[in-house]
Amino acid sequence: MTTAPPADSEAGPRRRRPGTSAYRIPDPLRDLRVIDLLELTGNQLQAGQALQVHQSTVCRIRKTWIEQFGIVRTAGVEPGQRPPLTGMGLCIQHLRMAARAHRMEEGWLRLATDALHQPLVDGMEATILVPPRFRSSRHWAELVRLGVIDAALVSSLCHDQWLEPGGRPSWPGVRMLPLGELTLGLASRTGRARQVLVPHRLSTPLLHLQLQERKLALMTAPRSCQEQEDWLHSVAGSSRALLLCRQLAGAGPMRDLGLRWHRDAPPLMEQLWLLLPAGQPHVLTPTVRAAEKRLKRRLQWLRRRLSD
Repeated sequence: MTTAPPADSEAGPRRRRPGTSAYRIPDPLRDLRVIDLLELTGNQLQAGQALQVHQSTVCRIRKTWIEQFGIVRTAGVEPGQRPPLTGMGLCIQHLRMAARAHRMEEGWLRLATDALHQPLVDGMEATILVPPRFRSSRHWAELVRLGVIDAALVSSLCHDQWLEPGGRPSWPGVRMLPLGELTLGLASRTGRARQVLVPHRLSTPLLHLQLQERKLALMTAPRSCQEQEDWLHSVAGSSRALLLCRQLAGAGPMRDLGLRWHRDAPPLMEQLWLLLPAGQPHVLTPTVRAAEKRLKRRLQWLRRRLSD
């Protein structure tokens, strides 16, 4: 639905097995993947769809892990982002660290982002993508720290406070790599709508603050509006405006949905961060460096595309 950068053509880090084009998780860690996707999607149906397994399989594994590992239900940090299961015991943490180490030693990175930035990572070499979700930077950092994901592509507009020029956010157990800047714009059927559909305030605090300063009326998108296609079609047939990344929004989808850019609205600038686990063993460094290089190259391509 959106214009994605060209697919990567370079080979992945050195430990990829010859002849393999997809990551193969070791059999003893397969059930852990189900638990991780439950946390990332928030329900059994979507976890099953992401893993291409029946919901009953997800339900069975979830029940087994509750019984054997003492995983408990917990309240979430944000509306619509409640992890149904959270295992804080050392056993679960060590299993997740083992799964992460195996992925990264093989040259793969489990990477997550939101619907606005998903086109930036689609088609990336040696990347295991999970369903996109709108989350605060703090929530993304916690998922990285716990080993649920290996990396997160996060917008500065998801942060909860302004940073000083040159300042960097910090979270325990997580390090941040600055990737560059992108431009966000408003689009609607009329090209001048005053009501804007936005993710929940707790997921994008600084985005809400910037739009409120422009005297725009904000309408929170439904919790189910997390995927790219759902986000693009959320304003179909309405007079509301939608927030889109100018470099990633393709002319085809804009035309198909009858959307026009708000020419008189000043653009919103965002910084993109790559959140990674801190203190990783040296052997995993090539995987991280390869992912950083690919993302920076894609951002450069997008900036050139917008200036042409």
